Amino acid sequence: MVQCFNNMENNISYADFLNIYKNKCQHLMWLLGAGTSVAAGVPSAYDLITQFKLNIFCKNTGANQKLFQDLSNPTVRQTLEDYFIANNLIPNEDENDYAYYFEKAYPTEDIRRKIIENAVVNRQPSYGQEILASLMKLMACRIAWTTNFDKLIENSAFKLYNSNNNLVVSTLESTNLARDAINEERWPLLVKLHGDFQSTKIKNINDELKNQDAEYRKLLVEQCKRYGLIVIGYSGRDSSIMEVLTEALDNGNGFPHGLYWLLRIGEKPNDKLTKLIEQAKKLKINAQIIRMQNFDETMSDIIKQFENIPDNIKAFLNAKMPKATFPPPTEKGNKFPAIRLNAVPIIKYPLECKLVDCEIGGNKEIRNAIEITNSNIVAIRKKIGVLAFGEDREIQKAFNKNNIKNIERYELAHDILKDEKQELNLLYQLLVKCFENNVPVVGKYKHNAYFLIIDKTKLQPQVFAQWYIGQKPFSDYYYGNIPYTDINWSQAIKIHLEFRYNKLWLIMEPTIWIDRIPFDDEELYNKIKIFINNKLSTRFNLASNQILNAWIEFLIGKNKNKSLNLFEPHSEIEISPAFIINGTTAYCKGINK
Repeated sequence: MVQCFNNMENNISYADFLNIYKNKCQHLMWLLGAGTSVAAGVPSAYDLITQFKLNIFCKNTGANQKLFQDLSNPTVRQTLEDYFIANNLIPNEDENDYAYYFEKAYPTEDIRRKIIENAVVNRQPSYGQEILASLMKLMACRIAWTTNFDKLIENSAFKLYNSNNNLVVSTLESTNLARDAINEERWPLLVKLHGDFQSTKIKNINDELKNQDAEYRKLLVEQCKRYGLIVIGYSGRDSSIMEVLTEALDNGNGFPHGLYWLLRIGEKPNDKLTKLIEQAKKLKINAQIIRMQNFDETMSDIIKQFENIPDNIKAFLNAKMPKATFPPPTEKGNKFPAIRLNAVPIIKYPLECKLVDCEIGGNKEIRNAIEITNSNIVAIRKKIGVLAFGEDREIQKAFNKNNIKNIERYELAHDILKDEKQELNLLYQLLVKCFENNVPVVGKYKHNAYFLIIDKTKLQPQVFAQWYIGQKPFSDYYYGNIPYTDINWSQAIKIHLEFRYNKLWLIMEPTIWIDRIPFDDEELYNKIKIFINNKLSTRFNLASNQILNAWIEFLIGKNKNKSLNLFEPHSEIEISPAFIINGTTAYCKGINK
């Protein structure tokens, strides 16, 4: 099943999807699940299920709920899991687990309605939801279907339009509105498949979901035969929705503009989703599972595809835009407290590389050639030739079978640091290679990011960092084995280059690297999740500071300059590409006003 799923993911990239949306947005609908409201503070379906389980557990055992309030604690989660397995309180395969536990926790409809209301009221729309409202105003999103009970999309649209008359909202009590809007082409349209928290009718338990409103079901099937569909923030647990999407395949006539299911990186698709995509592909439907970071980031990437956005929409979005931008400072702050950042300055970095004229294919062939010959170089393919960092003899060793015609010096444009052009990837590869050549680490690449992990062939598994949790000393090691498994873990750091304030910075994000994640073995997968949660849940301010110190000391040296060379220079002709990095992190202070 895992191999089949991997094959399903390899057809188009995330970047391809963004381009498709830009060119076909008027032919694509959205289906929005609970994950699209998480950034607004609405609990995810997973969080709610855990809360339901806690309610059931305490009700059935008489346990004090206050002792189990920390649901992020892996011990608490495991205690709950063990109880439900031991007592066979587990939904059948055809049941929705959210609905199953919700009904057992709160058997009456009025209490369930109150629980939903408490989860969604007084929430403010996230940046992603405001972008969706902006796409609606641009007519780049005509129809959105949602299983959510909140009013965050409506509130975003009302705020942008300065009116509640422009967005057509159809709930379980007004299903005719949706059909009328579609027939009359009154856009944008938001269809709330399960109602909202103010409806007299809400669908959230299995019997209610099985009796999905017939009119909505029919309408969704019809529109899936006219449009493509993008699914985001929705796992596919709900059989009522998945049955509709399966019916909409219509022997290959459904989803004429594609079915794009966006899943967060690392999220495992459930069996219903896997089966749906497999069926669609067999019917020659363009069905894709595409990996993304999260809803807000995806919506941010989508809006960037559009040009000539009206000023009023820009102003609307800028008011909510996450303040992760780096505007030029007007003055230096000196107001306490000072906040330590996880960025260290790169004092020197190379931009002079080699341009190689040879007969070789793309980047995959280049990587294979370097790996086979074990050449100490990094390289990428460009239209003008192969750009490489390394000695001429190492370049010749790598590409000697590819008819090298010429090797000459080439200067990378400084703008690559600001614009994140393709050449920046070459600089990343060089930085990783220089670290590998100078420090006992191994470079890794996963999910469009570079990592450094401890090289266990060169180091003993000694203590990496120590701190206290209350009065208890805590030690974290270089690497080890996940208990009761054959899977290894290592201390790791995710690295990122940022050019800000006329300087290049190395941003370091400590994390844990797992050698392999067995998505097909649920028991083993859960053990890994619990282990990682245990590791990272103790990393509060003091611990994070100690871990960051340990990495800086390990890679660079605290408050020192570290020179990282690709090779030892042996002549004036062969100047080694090198980085000089300082081990003092950046700090920021507030500005006195």
